[in-house]
Amino acid sequence: MSQVIEKDGAVVEALRARRQVILDNIRDNDEAGVNYQKEIEANEKHRCQLQNMNEEAISDSGNKTYLGILSQYRILVIR
Repeated sequence: MSQVIEKDGAVVEALRARRQVILDNIRDNDEAGVNYQKEIEANEKHRCQLQNMNEEAISDSGNKTYLGILSQYRILVIR
């Protein structure tokens, strides 16, 4: 009987350890997700700034065709 209890205790401890590893991984992934979201938002803000600069240059420049092509290329590459 004591062997069964010891075996059950070992199984319970192994399950608790596994549960803790899973919880730690979830927490780490949540933290990484927050960081990725911040990076995505910063990149999107920068992309919008660059696109606005392109559009401003197109409206102010004599070489609208080149800048228009450049602008369309950037939009396609980013997507």
